[in-house]
Amino acid sequence: MALFSWIIAIFIMSGSLNETFSLAEVEPQQMEVQVEKGDTLWGIAQEINTTVFNHDYDVRHLIYAIEKANGLENAIIHPGQILVIPLDLE
Repeated sequence: MALFSWIIAIFIMSGSLNETFSLAEVEPQQMEVQVEKGDTLWGIAQEINTTVFNHDYDVRHLIYAIEKANGLENAIIHPGQILVIPLDLE
């Protein structure tokens, strides 16, 4: 019992138990978008660039990243299709 008390004392002296065992918040690495009638890959990429990336990327770069993440050979998409949008574009 004395050993357990010493272990607790060491944790308290080194910082709170909360700090010692805290979990880091993880940023999402991707999001999903369902294609609707009339959507284009260019339009989706442009919307994501505006709303998520604050105009930080060239839309063509986003299209390439979306095509790569979804195994698309071209920019043809269909209503109901779920597209993975990568959020780590470095």
